[in-house]
Amino acid sequence: MIFNDTVILHQYYLDRAKELVEKYKPKTVLKTDLDNEVYSSPIEGGIVGNLGNMDITAFDISHDLYERAVKLNLKAHISCGDIRKISDVEKYDMIIDLSTLDHVCKEDAIEVINNYNRALKPGGILLLIVWTADQDRGGDKQYWFKDIDKHLFDIIERKDDLYSVGDDILKEFVCQK
Repeated sequence: MIFNDTVILHQYYLDRAKELVEKYKPKTVLKTDLDNEVYSSPIEGGIVGNLGNMDITAFDISHDLYERAVKLNLKAHISCGDIRKISDVEKYDMIIDLSTLDHVCKEDAIEVINNYNRALKPGGILLLIVWTADQDRGGDKQYWFKDIDKHLFDIIERKDDLYSVGDDILKEFVCQK
């Protein structure tokens, strides 16, 4: 399925997250950015506000997004944070990363993947959606992710080519610890 509209793509993010929550029934969830909650989600409350009644932690490196999320009074523990500094051990049943990992360089991203694995409880699920391309575009997004699957742990589902812009391709991976 290829999306050509970001509103439809963000609806897919929500639907996919809800589908995995229904399937795996997590009690504790980490959501690694607040953009969907604050700006991008077509549904009020974004991903966090529509996952149901569970213990959700959500953070963003942007203080502005943090402040906006706090004002939305989401049903989650909201904070400022950096995916490169996750130090939790076996705390979460699910981690949701919707194109957050592609904001860091390759070396940091590999460490983040290790952090995600460590932060998940045994049997925990990682929903990871990232941009890939043949070469780095520079700027805010990193596009080295063409070979990301060799750095991931226990891939149980994958979807290629969710969204494409030129040779920039959005891919989805579901990993289980």
